[in-house]
Amino acid sequence: MSGQSGEKENGPTMSSKSLNFKGLNFMIADANEKIRGIMHGLLRGFGATNVIDAVDGEAALRDIPVRNVDVLFCDLNLPKIDGFSLIKQLRADESNAARFIPVLILTSHTQQRNIEKSRDSGANIVIAKPLSAKAVYDRLAWITEEPRAFVQTAGYIGPDRRFKTEGLPNGVGRRAADAAIDLEDEPEKVVSDDEMEKMFEKR
Repeated sequence: MSGQSGEKENGPTMSSKSLNFKGLNFMIADANEKIRGIMHGLLRGFGATNVIDAVDGEAALRDIPVRNVDVLFCDLNLPKIDGFSLIKQLRADESNAARFIPVLILTSHTQQRNIEKSRDSGANIVIAKPLSAKAVYDRLAWITEEPRAFVQTAGYIGPDRRFKTEGLPNGVGRRAADAAIDLEDEPEKVVSDDEMEKMFEKR
């Protein structure tokens, strides 16, 4: 992805960043047809011409190398292979030329535990549902403006953040209940867009 940046004010915005999506292959891995339709509309509105669907994690893993996918949008709660496992398998497959493509998580489950697990699986960023044009565009711009080398260690393969878990920004501590939260559980406290970005920043 290429772009020209204007004056930066608290990160990239739709008005300060012009991205060229023409010729890139985007995949939307989400079982929800409505979400896929929204993402098609947003990406085509940004100038993308090639948008590919996957209805489950198994199909996404199979089609990513075949369809030469450049950017993956992935729901966490995918059928057959969930989003966490999809990312880990993609990143770990040394035979897959697409193993280091940007992966943007789409989810309505934005409590801290799921954001941390997404980050630690090798995702580049999380976007909260319901989706907005600004949120999607700004996160694509954020990834473009802040490209990361990829690292591979015994416990992690993905963008280099050299992160350490410090809890939520602004002094908000991790709750004991966070450890028990799964995707099926009702979230008690969600993480804001700004807090999510901070959790994905290089430390």
